[in-house]
Amino acid sequence: QIEGLNPMTFSSNLGLGFNYAITKHFNFSLEPMLKFQLTSLNSQSVYNSKPYTAGVFTGLSYSF
Repeated sequence: QIEGLNPMTFSSNLGLGFNYAITKHFNFSLEPMLKFQLTSLNSQSVYNSKPYTAGVFTGLSYSF
């Protein structure tokens, strides 16, 4: 165990999904997402670290 970390934290995700039909069977997807901490990672009140991550996920799918 790392000293000073909270034993439990809460986080949340926010994102959207977009699909674009290339052909009848192929789809392209684009999903921007933001992930962020709702509570501090550190149990000491001096450090109030609430990190966040932003990303864009893409994909190509084929349906039969």
